[in-house]
Parts: sequence; structure tokens; C-alpha cells
Amino acid sequence: MRFMPMSDSELTLDLFYAPDPSAAWPAPVVRSRRTVVSSTLEVFEVTDELELTQPLGATLHLHTPCQARQEGRAWVFVGKGVELLIEPQWSVAEASFAEDDFGVGAHGSAYGHLQLRAAPNRTHRLMTRLTVRKRRE
Repeated sequence: MRFMPMSDSELTLDLFYAPDPSAAWPAPVVRSRRTVVSSTLEVFEVTDELELTQPLGATLHLHTPCQARQEGRAWVFVGKGVELLIEPQWSVAEASFAEDDFGVGAHGSAYGHLQLRAAPNRTHRLMTRLTVRKRRE
């Protein structure tokens, strides 16, 4: 990760993160890789690549204490003063959002659980763009 000041009021970020967690997954996962790339402080591109022994779906899970809403093919998590725009750059076969009690909520509150599912396949390449923006009133 590299931060570079461009001026007194501007900061850029070059981020590349790509661990290989394949060994942590049991069969039917043959290979797994998550890459996070960002060249700005506001936009992150998360790419999940999976190779499976048989055609199965893949699901991107995101958890949040924030409220959520759907905007077309995108989702928005609404926080205090900011929003997180979640834009899948892949074909979502099914999307769902529900509040779940994972036992981690502050003061007993539930957390939101967004699930974006891809149709069954032996290989998946799911790139999802995450954009942090000022909250729209």
C-alpha cells in the first residue's frame, strides 16, 4: 500500500492486495484468490476468482451495521455522513439483504447481511466496485 500526497488538499492511494487462501478452502474449491485494487481513496475493486471441481454458485457476502437499499443493479450501505456504493461488475443471479443476529451488534442490534450470488459454474471471476461517497440526503 502506498500513500502519496499530490498537494496540500489531495492524497492518492495505490493499493494492491492479493493473498492466496486456496489451502484454507476444502473441496470442491481447487483455487481461490481475492484481489483488492485501488488507485484512489474512494474506489476499491474487489475481484474474487474461484476454480471448482464441479459447477456451483459463488456468493459475495457483505455485513454491515448500516441501513441498505438497492439502486438498480447496485446496493448502497448508508452510514453517518457517508455511503458505500456496491456495484457488481458481474451477472448477479440472486441478491438478498436481511438483518441477522450474529451476536456482534452493538447494544444487541442486528447486522445487515447482503448476499450477491452468481449462477453455477466451474470458474468464477467476480469483480465488485466499492465506492465511498458523501451521503445523499
